[in-house]
Amino acid sequence: MTLSEFLEKWLKDYAKHNAVATTYSSYVDAVKHLSQGLGLIKLDKLRPDLIQSFISTKLETHSNRNVRYYYKILNCALNTAIKWQIISFNPCVAVTPPKVPKKSIEILDAVEVNVLLDAAKETVIYMPILLAITCGMRRGEILGLKWNHIDFENNILHIRDNLVRTYTGEVLTQNPKTDTGKRSITVPAETIKALRQHRKYQLKVKSMLHHQYQDGNYVCCWEDGRHFHPDYVISAFKKLIRKLELTDIRFHDLRHYVESFVMWSELILVLILQAFIKITPHNNKFTTYQASLTSP
Repeated sequence: MTLSEFLEKWLKDYAKHNAVATTYSSYVDAVKHLSQGLGLIKLDKLRPDLIQSFISTKLETHSNRNVRYYYKILNCALNTAIKWQIISFNPCVAVTPPKVPKKSIEILDAVEVNVLLDAAKETVIYMPILLAITCGMRRGEILGLKWNHIDFENNILHIRDNLVRTYTGEVLTQNPKTDTGKRSITVPAETIKALRQHRKYQLKVKSMLHHQYQDGNYVCCWEDGRHFHPDYVISAFKKLIRKLELTDIRFHDLRHYVESFVMWSELILVLILQAFIKITPHNNKFTTYQASLTSP
């Protein structure tokens, strides 16, 4: 059995049944690259030096991140081959994968956030931007959000679906990958107010379009009800950022703004409490609370 034949079997019998659609799509893409470079080699003849040469060649035209991912998929597949008793040794353990440099996270400051939100009000991506900034939501979570996921009485938003694009270009809705991904978020009052206004406008347009309205119950969509394509939100956001000459960030980076705001708010609270603690230095309640704020 060649590596290419085994990888196809691995995709069919293992990966397809153990991964969500977007992850499976990325597996298929990785297998394509692995098969092109190593596919003709017999599985029991695959040596570490051959894999290392494959990595070296791929690095000439591909990013470290992508090549490391190909290595990760190969390693995972060969570990499965060991479980299936097809091979007894995984040559990946003797291979050095490329290192992926860590990216520094860029965030907008408070002034830039206000400029962005003011300008975005004139565009169709205002609501996706607002939800990313104030609720820390990801793109797929925002585009998969439906009106029945919002509890207006209690200001709570429930993450239940992701609208995503696969490597093949297909757009589909899927459940969050993990239980932690399926969560509930407390929504700021101003965002709830904006959502109410957005819903009111959406219903008005729906009544005007009648049968032409494609009702998917999406919060963020075109005026005729069609969901946004994930790529459109990214490109429209990038154009807006450059037009406004703001810090060149990704749409995904918007969700870190609320995290940084909470972090600094908690830090300020700790500093204030520290000022009071000088008066009562043996306050165990404060020590416990301070630890809960500063612990990872």
